[in-house]
Amino acid sequence: TFNCEDFIALSENALASKIEHPGILLVFRYAARTKNMSADQIVKSIANLENANVSLHNTYHVLNYYHY
Repeated sequence: TFNCEDFIALSENALASKIEHPGILLVFRYAARTKNMSADQIVKSIANLENANVSLHNTYHVLNYYHY
């Protein structure tokens, strides 16, 4: 699915059920295709997330926020 809301719900349901997960990385897509992140931009966003030293465990992160 390309619906990030589905994965957010999965993460929240897992936490409510006390089920651990390694983390979820989300990339929101837009109707205007020119706004969508390329594969290279996604890789750079993952590197930016890693450099932010935030925990991935039992969380979800929107990679669009790390696109800089």
